[in-house]
Amino acid sequence: MKKCFPIIFLALMVLVPKSVFGYSVSPGIIDLESELGGVIQGQFSVINSSDIDETLYLSTKSFSASENDGVPEFGEASSINEFANWITFESSSFQAVSHSKTEMPFTVTVPGTAPAGGYYAAILVSQAPSEIVATNGATIHATIAILCFLTVNGDSVESLEILSVDSSFDGISSTLSGDISLTVQNQGTIHMVPDGEVVVEDVFGRQIYTKEINETSGRILPASKRTFSVSYLENEVGGYWSQIKQQANTLAIGPISVTSKIVYGSENNEIYGAITPIPTI
Repeated sequence: MKKCFPIIFLALMVLVPKSVFGYSVSPGIIDLESELGGVIQGQFSVINSSDIDETLYLSTKSFSASENDGVPEFGEASSINEFANWITFESSSFQAVSHSKTEMPFTVTVPGTAPAGGYYAAILVSQAPSEIVATNGATIHATIAILCFLTVNGDSVESLEILSVDSSFDGISSTLSGDISLTVQNQGTIHMVPDGEVVVEDVFGRQIYTKEINETSGRILPASKRTFSVSYLENEVGGYWSQIKQQANTLAIGPISVTSKIVYGSENNEIYGAITPIPTI
């Protein structure tokens, strides 16, 4: 995949509210599944909330995940084997009437030679043709990206590994307060949406704190890693007696331990991570 200059602008446009442009798209993420050599149909909606008609343009780009935060990095598709080149539209432009919703179909044609696994592309909806967007950073702000995740069925590899579990519970304290971060790497050939939790226990095995990870259902793309963080902040508890009760519930007796369990894949595989016991009062 050939990276291009507007990567930062494209990443930003995914994160800002889509309605700021006067038009929006739905959904923002599309999941697709196909057999080898399959032809599948998809659809998304474009809502024009402005008072004027808009001529909008459609194009595609490849994307990958950034090293550690999951923010998409966009680039031009340089090979016929890239998903962005498998997506076609009935037309590269359309008229979005003021205060209306337009349904936009698209077709994905998967080559018979494509290996099984996960593929990633973005559909771009813009107020300017793609060749102008590619050369003019100013017009990129009028572009919205829909992230598309395609699974080509076959002999895919589902494999996640916990690289590290870290905690800021690193001092002598009578109460529990701090952050836990969990870094997970995708060593397979298909994107994964991990589930699981972190658990803090005292020396007697009493669960002091339990928190789910990945509550936003974030994906980890192949050959990338992602850090999930959870926090416990004692000052979030309101009122004197509420704080006393919370401190009693989270009073750590002896060294505490932090463990994590990740569940992923079609077979609900489980992996575990832990850190060395942390001294407390």
